[in-house]
Amino acid sequence: MRDYQVRGLNWMISLYENGINGILADEMGLGKTLQTISLVGYMKLCRKSVPHLVISPKSTLRNWMNELKRWLPS
Repeated sequence: MRDYQVRGLNWMISLYENGINGILADEMGLGKTLQTISLVGYMKLCRKSVPHLVISPKSTLRNWMNELKRWLPS
């Protein structure tokens, strides 16, 4: 992950740990998918994983599935 992606992930973890909602609204192409998958992986490692729902345009669904298989295969 790039430095700014790690910062974004740490920000999302901080929000999650403090019970605060947030929106990751980076520009297109900056790695929001990877950051989000990494957050789900963090939650899974901490045994805090619950079912998640990804809402995305149909045109990006295949990319989400591929990225989940790549970065969070289990």
